[in-house]
Amino acid sequence: MSKIFVSAKLLQLMEFNRITRIFVTILQQSGPQLAAFFLMFVVIFLGFSLGGNLLFGRVLRNYSTIIRSLQECGSMLLGSHNIPVTTLDDFFHCKNLARSF
Repeated sequence: MSKIFVSAKLLQLMEFNRITRIFVTILQQSGPQLAAFFLMFVVIFLGFSLGGNLLFGRVLRNYSTIIRSLQECGSMLLGSHNIPVTTLDDFFHCKNLARSF
């Protein structure tokens, strides 16, 4: 709680600078749009993570739990493509499982 208070106090002190004042004003005006964007991002990200867990959870260790699935999707989002190579049987198992939905 004290960090929020210190941040608010720092922003008040920084309003003497014109560029910082413009930046704070832009953030204040775009607050609802940013909140809506982050809400949609969380919903879509959770959907992909849970979908990966449901489709690949039994086959791949990186998707075996929801937490690992979230970590794997987060690392892929940041550019790390650490997807292990699976056998052809595992691929067809996941493909048939996806068709069942």
